[in-house]
Amino acid sequence: TWGGGVSSFDGKVFTNYTTIDGLASDSVWVALADEDGMWFGTHNGLSHFDGQHFTTYRVEDGLASNRVQALMRDVAGHLWLGTDAGVNRFDGQIFQTLLRRDGLIGNSVRELYQDRNDNVWIGSTAGLTRYQRSHTPPPIVITDVVSDEGRHGPIAALELTTAHDLVTFEFTGISFKTRPEAMGYRYRLVGYEDEWRSTYVGRAEFLDLPRGDFTFEVVAVDRDLSYSQAPAQVRLSVRLPGYRIAMWMALAISVGLILWQAGLIIRRNRSLSRARDGLEARVEERTEELRQTQGQMLVQEKMASLGLLVAGVAHEINSPMGAVSSAADTSRRCIERITEMIHGNTTLEALLDNERFLRALSTLEENTEISLTGTERIERIVSSLRNFARLDEAQMQDADLHEGLDSTLSLLNHQLKNTVEVKLEYGDLPSLRCYPQELNQVFMNLLSNAIHALDGERGQIGIRTWSDDEAVYVAIEDSGHGIKEDNLRRIFDPGFTTKGVGVGTGLGLSISYKIIEKHRGEIRAESVEGQGTCFTLVLPRNLQSHPDLQSSDSGGRV
Repeated sequence: TWGGGVSSFDGKVFTNYTTIDGLASDSVWVALADEDGMWFGTHNGLSHFDGQHFTTYRVEDGLASNRVQALMRDVAGHLWLGTDAGVNRFDGQIFQTLLRRDGLIGNSVRELYQDRNDNVWIGSTAGLTRYQRSHTPPPIVITDVVSDEGRHGPIAALELTTAHDLVTFEFTGISFKTRPEAMGYRYRLVGYEDEWRSTYVGRAEFLDLPRGDFTFEVVAVDRDLSYSQAPAQVRLSVRLPGYRIAMWMALAISVGLILWQAGLIIRRNRSLSRARDGLEARVEERTEELRQTQGQMLVQEKMASLGLLVAGVAHEINSPMGAVSSAADTSRRCIERITEMIHGNTTLEALLDNERFLRALSTLEENTEISLTGTERIERIVSSLRNFARLDEAQMQDADLHEGLDSTLSLLNHQLKNTVEVKLEYGDLPSLRCYPQELNQVFMNLLSNAIHALDGERGQIGIRTWSDDEAVYVAIEDSGHGIKEDNLRRIFDPGFTTKGVGVGTGLGLSISYKIIEKHRGEIRAESVEGQGTCFTLVLPRNLQSHPDLQSSDSGGRV
């Protein structure tokens, strides 16, 4: 439809999809069904629907224009797209474009058709064009390999050391029918990254390669989506400089001597410490048995929650910190290189004509942006951690439950991976007077259990909130394997768990039950084996009216 998205009809019910579900635009020009799913040409790009998810392609991915007005799948399996700026063809890996300069009578294409002779008829606002595909593959040639030492020319093999920061491969495809700027390329560096990458520039750069043996491969893709018969290759070996090898050998010998001396000392003292260690172990064992109380079990559960929280924060911060660290190190080397070139050039014009100087400036700018992005991500993680812990709100507070749920989800994000879909249905909730930190612990326990219930499989977790005149409700539901009926009656008992030894304490749901009970609320559990489990929290809206809560609020943090 135009402005309303797309709809599917199963014979009984219509299901509507819009930009909220991932469609590129709610204004749709054309649709195409094939063995890969559904394709939609919209006013803002091309969308592919595989039955569950939308994938969108736009100008930055290779489209001639985001306005896709016609679709067709040819006998070779290529997808043809008519836009208001030319024709695109897509083989699932790379887009190629036909324009007026390639022979089209007009760029605004409205219709596409392939006849029995494999001719493709292209209807535009300026007229009709007949297109015949040529099956001659384009040859590919590697024209030069460039390193910090200079240009090496079209060689078959090159050996460098890790002291070289940047390696550039330059290449070109040869075709009489494809404009040079329209030639596409697919390349990879086997041994470093085996995944093929696409580019429309005849150059590929690699920075700070590790030690090892690699093979650079590249193929050309012409306007007919014909690939080179065989990739052009260059073998590349990266080795440590000689002085580093000597340094590592000296270090290895020193470490070996230290370990040998340490072994002698350990063996000499082992017989003396064995008796003492045995006595200390027996004393500690007896002492530990005396400390096994309910209070100690509660501390154990809190520490388990803290460990889960710390693991999540460490995982989330590690990625941006790695990016910031790598970008900072690369920026340092770029600054050193720029400084050397400034000292070696007497005029500004000479610097601006220096290719290495311009490349270093570009790399420095890109890594500055990477550092800023990583820093902003760390700030968001720390903000989520503070909202979850609420260390400055140990007393009873008016809290936003949605804020606590969002902070908990943010800290558990690393466990969700790409297999768990979280569906939020937040209602209009009032501020609730409560202990926010304790309710956040309940959210953490229930959401962690929901993730574990999916056991790494693809599934869904739903969070729904609503309220009435008397209470606020929070429902957390998973599509896991469910809980057996016999176990469902015991899940709130202290120490009860279905996990293996050392995996769970069996106190998470028991503590959650006590926290909700302290708030004069209810926690309900419903489960169907093979379908999933739902926990519903019921919290009174006027908690301050309960005398037990008032007294505990004045007594400090529990």
